[in-house]
Amino acid sequence: METTKLTQVYGLNPEELTQRIVTALELLFSHQNTSTKVEENKEEKLFTRNEASKYLKVSKTTLNNWSKLGILKKHKIGNMVRYKETELKNALITSSKEVKR
Repeated sequence: METTKLTQVYGLNPEELTQRIVTALELLFSHQNTSTKVEENKEEKLFTRNEASKYLKVSKTTLNNWSKLGILKKHKIGNMVRYKETELKNALITSSKEVKR
């Protein structure tokens, strides 16, 4: 014999209950999307200053200058400096556009 389960909610009409459920689900999904983006970013390759200068075929001084000019963003992890691969590629594109001018 199958039993039917019944849940009663006091103090809320059906529309209010529906709205609360929708809000809770939206919040849950927004947190999942955020954590997925964070996980995707964790997989991105980080370069040391030496690796970045070799990758871009520029000096470390140029890396520093590009960071100061906002062409390239450096990420400090403790006392270490790292550069993201995608940002290095963007810097190459930016510098090649400036050279063509």
